[in-house]
Parts: sequence; C-alpha cells; structure tokens
Amino acid sequence: MEKLEVLDLEGNLISGSLPSQFSGLKNLRVLNLGFNEIFGGIPSSLSNCVGLQVLNLAGNQFNGSIPGFIGGFRGLRGLYLSFNLLSGSIPVEIGDNCGKLEYLELSGNFLTEAIPRNLGNCRGLKLLYSMLEEVIPVNS
Repeated sequence: MEKLEVLDLEGNLISGSLPSQFSGLKNLRVLNLGFNEIFGGIPSSLSNCVGLQVLNLAGNQFNGSIPGFIGGFRGLRGLYLSFNLLSGSIPVEIGDNCGKLEYLELSGNFLTEAIPRNLGNCRGLKLLYSMLEEVIPVNS
C-alpha cells in the first residue's frame, strides 16, 4: 500500500476511530473519508502523508482541535473538515504554507477565536467556509 495515491471511501458508513497506520502512505495525494461515521481525534500519523493535496474528513464526528501538522502539507489544495465536532481555533500553521490552498471548509464545527492573520497569505484561496463571522485578514 505504500504506492497508494488516492484513497476515496466517501459515504461508506465507515464507523469507529481512524486507524493510525498512515505512516507508510508517503505517496498519498487524496484522502477522502467524507460523510462516514468516523469519530475521535485526527491522528498524528496523518502527518506522514507529506504529499497530500486533498484531505476530506467532512461529515464525520471528529473531535478535538484541528492539528497544526496540517499546515505542513505544502501541496494541499483542498482541506474539508466541515460538519464534525472540532473545537478550538484554526491553527496558524495552515496559513504558513498555504501557497496552493484553494478550498478551506471548516463550517459546522465549534471553532472559536479569530481567523489567523496569516491566512491572508493564502493568495490562491477561492473559498473559506467557516461560519466565523469575519473576513480574512489582509497581510501586506
């Protein structure tokens, strides 16, 4: 499975927590587990999927905070975490390496705080869907 590039299991009624065996999936570009019944935290083993371009975990029951390691995915184009039970703030790390990020969907969670200022660096961002009632800060 180390050569796997796309894992698309959207809408399959998968339940339980997300296994932590992502360390060998260094070639994974698309992980789509949207609209299942997965719960628990987003495992840190996902940080090993350094080539991720699309991460869709929307429509599950993930809880806890959005991990900062997601900001380390330099090629990330789409991050879909809407409609979970995530809480806390949007990690500033997401704005640090967001040169290719186009879609950021975070609505339907329990996020608080302000939108990080450095999301203003995401020049290619086409959609920020967060339900936080503010605009993306503009960095000069």
